[in-house]
Amino acid sequence: MTACKECKAKISTTAEACPQCGAKVKKTSGCALVVAGLFVLIALAALGRGCTDSTPPRRAAAPAPARAAAAEPAKAADPAVALSLAKKAVEEIEARLKSNEERLKKYYGTTGQVKQATADLVRLAAIKGLYEKSDKKDEKGLGARADALMTRVSQQQRDVFASATEEIFIKSGMDIKITAAGAKKEQLRLKYVLMSQPLVYKFQNDAKLPEQARLLGFKKIVYSDGYDATWNVDL
Repeated sequence: MTACKECKAKISTTAEACPQCGAKVKKTSGCALVVAGLFVLIALAALGRGCTDSTPPRRAAAPAPARAAAAEPAKAADPAVALSLAKKAVEEIEARLKSNEERLKKYYGTTGQVKQATADLVRLAAIKGLYEKSDKKDEKGLGARADALMTRVSQQQRDVFASATEEIFIKSGMDIKITAAGAKKEQLRLKYVLMSQPLVYKFQNDAKLPEQARLLGFKKIVYSDGYDATWNVDL
């Protein structure tokens, strides 16, 4: 069964026209679906690479000559300077969070935003580790601020991933609505009028969607046709 694009009534996939409103049913050829599927798999793989740090490790530097004088030990960073830099980093991330929020209201998310969120989470974790247990009020406050910001950045990263993934399907001709749902944005929801068990299998195995979603903190994927059929996958 599928849905009529005019009146939304359920009709047979073999019907030439809707029995309710008479609108002709446009059918997608098998070749078109295959091409779209290949495009989606390639694009999802590219998006998945954006969820992890793919920078190759640098080669170790060549050892210094034996006769070279021993280098002086590096001086410890000025605590005041380090604190100032940490505050600046937190402010930059807060500003980026707000900017992304506004941008997502008008545009799809991007792989670059997903990668930037990963980098921001690493920086925030470092700041939290440095200052959350400090005896100084301003340092401890900064640690708590970084901790709270990590939750917001993580949730927005899942929003961005859902949005970017939706654009991939839209470009391939598949009208799939994808959102990060729930109070903590831990459910990845995919709604598609032609959703079926074979298609869910493709998402789970060929597109490797669970692996990507799990890396970003999703706890569940919900596939739906927007009507009665729903498939829930715990991650």
